[in-house]
Amino acid sequence: MDSDGDGYGDESDEVDGDACPTEFGTATANNMFGCPDADGDTYADSDDAFPDEATQHSDVDGDGWGDNDMLGSYKPDHYPNDPSRNSAEGELVCSSEEIEIDIAMETSFTFSCTLSTDTESAFFARIEWQPMSIFISSSTVKALTFDDTTGKTQTVTFSGTVLKTGKANLLIVTREPGSTVPMDTHSIKLVVTNSTLDADSDSAFGSILQQGLENPIAQAFIGILSLALLMGLLVMRGSKKNKKVEEARLLKKEEFLRQRQLQSQRFPPPPPSKF
Repeated sequence: MDSDGDGYGDESDEVDGDACPTEFGTATANNMFGCPDADGDTYADSDDAFPDEATQHSDVDGDGWGDNDMLGSYKPDHYPNDPSRNSAEGELVCSSEEIEIDIAMETSFTFSCTLSTDTESAFFARIEWQPMSIFISSSTVKALTFDDTTGKTQTVTFSGTVLKTGKANLLIVTREPGSTVPMDTHSIKLVVTNSTLDADSDSAFGSILQQGLENPIAQAFIGILSLALLMGLLVMRGSKKNKKVEEARLLKKEEFLRQRQLQSQRFPPPPPSKF
């Protein structure tokens, strides 16, 4: 009998017996004949740590990376018995720490980055240059393959064209496909200036100032402003002088009244006559 019609008999204890007699399936590995196998890797979904990935089925250390570390497999665990390590490891070193560009002289620039690794098994790597609005690049991603023929160190070159003046930090990231954690990162400071624009600005300012001084209207305005300033100074000076004169007058008046009072005290007026 074959109730689910998958080619495996209902008697699970017999030859080619169906381990899942009521479910149609194609699994054959680990004696799970006739059980559902969504990714077609011969491992039953119930016995597959990666039921939707045909290149992986087991994960001994339980870190979410498959034990199959062959090149091209999904999330290969390069350290299958260490749950704290899984993806390939490497060090990224770039040729520049800072790039200075004067767009009056040039607009393009290049730099190179070298990825070195000690990972023994083969793997793919991506070196990605994060795009920014200050520049454009013909390619921001470089794909590398590390195996027995390529060795443990590879170098890639990036080139770009600046679009405007300003400053930016160029971030270069390398990781193995499938990994959310980078192997390494490198930052390059980009400084873009325009010497022609700065020179033109200074020249333009000087030209505008010179034209303003030669303009008759401007000259008349400067003359009026100077005259007004002079008149203001004279008024302030006259006001200060008048204030001093008034203070002297008040002092003299107070002195006169004081002397008069003293005199009246020394020579009082005679008493009125009885007749």
